[in-house]
Amino acid sequence: MKLTTGDEIAYYEPSYLKLKKAMEKGKEYPLVFAGKGSANDYKNIDVKNKIAVVQPDIDLGINSHLQFNAQDRGAIAVIIAPTPAWGDYKESDFSPYSIPAVVTSVKDGKKLINELQNGRAVSAQLSGGLWVENPNHDEISDFSSIGAPHTLDFKPEITAPGGGIYSTVFDNQYDVYSGTSMATPHVVGGATLVLQSFYEKGLPKNMNTILKTKTALMNTSKIEYDPNSNNKIPYSPRKQGAGMMQIKNALQTPVLIENKAASAESKGSVALKEIKNQMAQFDLNVIPLSEKKSEEVEYNVYLDVLTDDTEYKEYDLNGDGKPDRSHDYLTLSSKRVKNAVGLLNGKEISYDKPVKIKVKDGKKQNVHVDLILPKDLRKNSFVEGFVRFVPVNKDLPELSMPYMGFYGQWDSLKNIDSPAWDKDVFLGYTVLWDEMSEMPLGYDAQTGEFNMNHIAYSPNSVLSGVYPSFTVFRNLKEVNLSVENNNGKKIRQLGNFSEFTPDGSPWKFSKNIMAYNDFSVSAEVYPWDATDDQGKVVPDGEYQLTITSTLDYKNAKPQKVKMPVKIDSVAPTIDNIKVEPVDGKYKISWNAEDNEGGSGYDGAILWINGQYQSIPEGATSYLSKVEPKGMVIIGIDWALNVGFNVWGDPGYINQDMLINYLGIYGSNVNEDAPLQINGFAIKKVDWKFKIAGPDGKIVDTFDVKHQAEIHMNWKPEKDLPDGTYSIYTEAIDSDGFKVQAEPTKFTVKQKK
Repeated sequence: MKLTTGDEIAYYEPSYLKLKKAMEKGKEYPLVFAGKGSANDYKNIDVKNKIAVVQPDIDLGINSHLQFNAQDRGAIAVIIAPTPAWGDYKESDFSPYSIPAVVTSVKDGKKLINELQNGRAVSAQLSGGLWVENPNHDEISDFSSIGAPHTLDFKPEITAPGGGIYSTVFDNQYDVYSGTSMATPHVVGGATLVLQSFYEKGLPKNMNTILKTKTALMNTSKIEYDPNSNNKIPYSPRKQGAGMMQIKNALQTPVLIENKAASAESKGSVALKEIKNQMAQFDLNVIPLSEKKSEEVEYNVYLDVLTDDTEYKEYDLNGDGKPDRSHDYLTLSSKRVKNAVGLLNGKEISYDKPVKIKVKDGKKQNVHVDLILPKDLRKNSFVEGFVRFVPVNKDLPELSMPYMGFYGQWDSLKNIDSPAWDKDVFLGYTVLWDEMSEMPLGYDAQTGEFNMNHIAYSPNSVLSGVYPSFTVFRNLKEVNLSVENNNGKKIRQLGNFSEFTPDGSPWKFSKNIMAYNDFSVSAEVYPWDATDDQGKVVPDGEYQLTITSTLDYKNAKPQKVKMPVKIDSVAPTIDNIKVEPVDGKYKISWNAEDNEGGSGYDGAILWINGQYQSIPEGATSYLSKVEPKGMVIIGIDWALNVGFNVWGDPGYINQDMLINYLGIYGSNVNEDAPLQINGFAIKKVDWKFKIAGPDGKIVDTFDVKHQAEIHMNWKPEKDLPDGTYSIYTEAIDSDGFKVQAEPTKFTVKQKK
């Protein structure tokens, strides 16, 4: 865009909103500063048929309001002059249903606003285009993947331009895009050119030559250095692979470096896998591309030995001024391994101390590398780097061989995050739930702590069971859920998600990607209902819901994460009920006690004279405005066991004290149109049904044992006469507390 000030400014614009669609070529359009771009900022200014220039405080991600505010006042376009926090030419989401919006650099935007605020009349017209260098062109894009994969193979293998690429789009236009879709065509084109050059050098047209092309591109890549280290330390090979692809270098190199032990497809890198006993070694072949006698080529060979850099951090999670969690966290940068010893053909080598080798007469030369790690190097960390071949002849390209290994036991790192109450927890999503819980079982939202006694389940409750959620850190071959008793004996197999694979094999889990708000896996398909593998209810006591996981890596050992579950089938007792007059009201009090080893008293439900009263959690008293004649106090524990105590007149007992819902539906009932019965109780109860005929005599009875929820049909016998019938319902708990529902009338009309 060309300004009447003589300046030319660049800008970012989305592909679906081009300025050239709003501006006529060769025509100048006045620019007007409209503050932060809010509706109020347009008061008393004229932007009709002009371009609004705005500088909002923050980037909201979706910034369509800046367009619509300008459009509503007649502007043809809006220019966003970003703040430093917003950044240069930043991609932003605008509406395709409004006027064009573009983003300049911070510097250009600031200068433009200064001109306008100083009263200078500035207009703009379209120009032929302005090239702006990407300020981050030497940095690895933040969206780029990081290795290593679960197999410990060497990945990624190479880096190519993929961030901020000027690319073709629909409607014969260009736009700036980022991603592997930008980098991949670049690599394909480069590989094609190098392969063609190999054919011209006389190499045969076969798969081996194609794979040599890959090796050449990796050998001749430019090792990128991390700007966070003042460009002194390379990016990890797990970030950049062999480095940034350099097509020209791959065309010019007379020599290839190959990993002697690798397959043809993997000759350009060294995957050391697990490093044992502080030592690693590998052999490289230095191979001239031509077998003909040629000039001697001499290289100074250097060895970079890197590992992950870390920083120690403390976190105060509850705001009490004391650290609750502290760890050494990865910085995602590398550091050199101090006191590491490298040997090249027996001679000491380092990142600044080279060993010379010569390649002559077209003959292959073997290079043996020994790596000896210091004793104080942190176990279970990556060790990686580059063997760099720097030619004495500066006209030749530098070569390198990246390597990567893991110092320690690869399968010893956590597969799954620890339970949320564990001191080594990372996220806190590995917890237990039931279908009614809004918070993890045992979690106290007020204190932010877990009460392990409250992680409980009763086989008498309305719930179907308890199930886990968990965070997957690594790619796993298998995850199996089971239950163990306190002696570690497996008593119940729950599942391994094989129902969700075509061949019935265990589901292979990919790690949760937190950047995508993917924090955990929920296993509600496997609730444990306190039964063993034979379907028998287990005795009350402590059990462990166990998650057994195996890394998708050869010979990996299984890991277990255990979460305690208390099975508690005994309801709390309510006794010593007292009613005392207090200032015209009535204080009701009671003692509540759970059984020894139980989950603990959680609270009560109070019915006074047949009316429900709301009381606080954990309460053992209540001040009533009415005099109690008959009461039912229902004690509840953390396993949702329910116990009843009746005080005074039992005539106030009603069905709502035990039955949450009872629905009986049917009209003109017969064998084709059965009576529908649906019921929900507050615990598992015995249901009893009686059906009386038009004369009041019982014609049928049926029971349902120990169920909190029922869904059933009733069909009349064919010899029952037509008429109006009644169904009587009772619910009885295991302690004998009984409620009777109001009878429901329905008609029977048999088929003729």
